[in-house]
Amino acid sequence: MQKIDPYWAATLRFKMISRITMATMLAAGLVLLAAVLFFEDGQGLDYLGLMQSYTVTAKNLDAMLIMAGLFLLFCVGLASWILTLYASFRIAGPLFRMARNLELASSSRDLPGIRKRDCLQDVSQQLQTAVNMLHDHYACVGSMLDHLEQELLKEAKDENAIKSYINALKDDVRRVRLG
Repeated sequence: MQKIDPYWAATLRFKMISRITMATMLAAGLVLLAAVLFFEDGQGLDYLGLMQSYTVTAKNLDAMLIMAGLFLLFCVGLASWILTLYASFRIAGPLFRMARNLELASSSRDLPGIRKRDCLQDVSQQLQTAVNMLHDHYACVGSMLDHLEQELLKEAKDENAIKSYINALKDDVRRVRLG
C-alpha cells in the first residue's frame, strides 16, 4: 500500500481552505451586491439614494449590516458543517470497517479493505498484516502441536524431538507476545 505524501496532504488541505475562503468571499460579495441593488426603504429610495441621504442611511445601516453578517455567518457555518461531515465520514467509515474486520479476523484471513480515498489506509494495511501474521502463527502452532502429538503417540519416543518441538513452541510464543 502506498503512503500518502505529507506535501500532497498539506496541498490538499490548502486547496480545501482556499475553496472555503473563496466561497465565503463570493457569498459576501453577493450579499453586498444584493444590498446595493435591491435594498429599499419604506419611501422607495434605493441604496444609492440612501447613501446620498445620510440621516436615512444612518437609520437603516445597522439593520442591513446585521442581516448581512447573519447571512455570512450562516454561509460559513453551513460550509464548515459540510466540511466537517465530509471529513468525519472519511474517518468514521474506515473505523467502522476496521471494527467489522476485527470481528471477522478470527474466521477469515482475507478482510475487506477500506475505500481508496478514505483516511487511515496505513492503519488498515497494518491490521490486514497483523491478521495474516496471526493466522500464520495459529497454523504454525497447530502444525507443531500435531507433530508433537504424533511423537508422543509413538511407542519409541524420541526425547530430543519432543524437546525440540516444545522449544519451538516456546520460541514461537515469545516471538508473538505483545509488549
